[in-house]
Amino acid sequence: MMRQMIEQLCSREWRRGVPMVRQEHTRKKTSRGLWTAMAALCRPLLLGIGIVMALALPAVAETLQAAVAAGHVKVTFTGTGGSSGDAVMMTVTKTTSAPKGELTLTLPAGSRLSNARASEQDMVVGAVRGRMVGREQFSPVATIKLRGMEPVTYVLDAYCADFEKDNPSESTSFALTPPEPVLACLLKETQDLSVATRQAAVWMRVDRITFTHMNEKLSVTRTEWAEAEKAMTRCQGDTSRP
Repeated sequence: MMRQMIEQLCSREWRRGVPMVRQEHTRKKTSRGLWTAMAALCRPLLLGIGIVMALALPAVAETLQAAVAAGHVKVTFTGTGGSSGDAVMMTVTKTTSAPKGELTLTLPAGSRLSNARASEQDMVVGAVRGRMVGREQFSPVATIKLRGMEPVTYVLDAYCADFEKDNPSESTSFALTPPEPVLACLLKETQDLSVATRQAAVWMRVDRITFTHMNEKLSVTRTEWAEAEKAMTRCQGDTSRP
């Protein structure tokens, strides 16, 4: 409303003071000076209002799952050829249905990515690693921020959830599903530990592998294995429980 009033006041006719000058000649000098002064204020005033309105737009925060369900974003996931660590690329695009202003999204640890190919591994998200700034480089960030409508690509720290299946290829696509609580706990507990430790914890949970079996596919030390077991104990209480 305020902006509309200012725009009307600063319209071409009012800015020049034409109606006032032509209708009331006895006030010509006074009116012209008044409206000339007001005209000088119009542009910075409108600019200031525009900036304030832009800053006043609230930043909306929600999980990626909630944003997808609400139709606020479209998202695609593809493999990088690996099974652990920086193993998934994610491209997110804001839709016309999204709230105005900046959209901040979180991707909870433990979120499952269901593989479109039955012969390949599902993945579990550990964290958002960063926003891609080149083919092989990224800028470290922990959240997804969308301002405009252009797609933005992020690399995800992710781990295999199917020991016996093939690694996801670069042409693999995934569907996002809700986080699994125990996996979320494991990935938070091991967030400062090695990739091998984090992968061991995930496989302990979903595939119940042994130390020897894991080393057939991915090298893990006794120390790393013990750290993964400690995380399992903290998150589940007893590694024998389902």
